[in-house]
Amino acid sequence: MDTPDNKTKNSNQQLNREIDAPSNININTNINTNTTVKKFYPDAGLAKSGQTTNQDSQNQSKKNFIITQELQVKFYLVDKYNPGTCYGLPGPVPAEAIAGMIGRNPELAELVRSKYNLTADLDVYNKIKQLNGIQLEKLAGGKYQFDFTDGQCCILKAYEGEVTIVGQTISDTITKQDSKQNPC
Repeated sequence: MDTPDNKTKNSNQQLNREIDAPSNININTNINTNTTVKKFYPDAGLAKSGQTTNQDSQNQSKKNFIITQELQVKFYLVDKYNPGTCYGLPGPVPAEAIAGMIGRNPELAELVRSKYNLTADLDVYNKIKQLNGIQLEKLAGGKYQFDFTDGQCCILKAYEGEVTIVGQTISDTITKQDSKQNPC
């Protein structure tokens, strides 16, 4: 006869046997890490060849272009110090260099054109050179160390300092400045 104590005892014994018994459960530990992403191509002919249209490339790069905090700091420093890009005797800039710089940075070139109301490609080239000449190192959130050389052909000035961003306000402090006369 099964009493309530016997039922509890029997069910506990049954549970212990189930726990001690080897499991017949097959656990699949193979993880499929090969995932494929299906891409949509508006032109099936381009999908087969892996090509994209020039318009698609431009639209995609515009979507990917982000004005970062670092870029904002560089614009601030360029606006404040207007560093030159002449390091010695000035010479003409080859058209290939101008076209190459603008071609490699189309979104930045467009931003520079609109921000400074520039129409000439040479002016856009020079402004991008100024931005590229500024070296930044992030110290902490909203704080950067910078250095750049102000090349005014025969006189070179080197600047080092820190930039701090608080909200929408950017401020800088020069920690080291040096000047050098270039033989012209």
